[in-house]
Amino acid sequence: MATKVDDLATRRHALRVRIHSDERALAIAYPKDAEKLREDLERERAMLTELDEQLDTGKEEVRQQMRDALEAYFSGRDALLKLNGYFHDPGFRDTIFVRPYLSRPTASAGIAGVNPALLEPQDTYQVKQALLRVLEMDPVPDPVVSENQQVHDERVRNARAGRGFWTDEELQRKAEDPVAFAHGRGVKVR
Repeated sequence: MATKVDDLATRRHALRVRIHSDERALAIAYPKDAEKLREDLERERAMLTELDEQLDTGKEEVRQQMRDALEAYFSGRDALLKLNGYFHDPGFRDTIFVRPYLSRPTASAGIAGVNPALLEPQDTYQVKQALLRVLEMDPVPDPVVSENQQVHDERVRNARAGRGFWTDEELQRKAEDPVAFAHGRGVKVR
């Protein structure tokens, strides 16, 4: 199952990259190329919708596998601790789990030479809950194009159409009053 989900995830990622690339290309496309890019985008977005429907099922299966794996690990850990004679779970004393305590005066001398037995451990429950929170992560949002990039794309598109390196608004002001536009080079004082 993991291979199928990995394959779907890889295909989805590649498709999202292609869509983003085509959107950027469409923003500055020559008028003759724009229609082909729109068709490609429409087709790619339809493919992404189909993949998303398949991935929703796969995500839940992977989440369940992760829950089962965590339960198996912590059950095995509990059994090993009991076999080693522990009456209470000592928590996690590894230095990766005590990083929040570096600001404490006792550990400020440096973590490298500190005996792990002297460090305050993280409770097993806290570590398990932190690992389970990964299952609740939201998907990464689609990339957002900045306003500056949109203005640049509009200017490039107009330049490629032979109208000059101006925005649509600047071209409108140029059409309304070419003399004032030429003296101010299109700048509008606000």
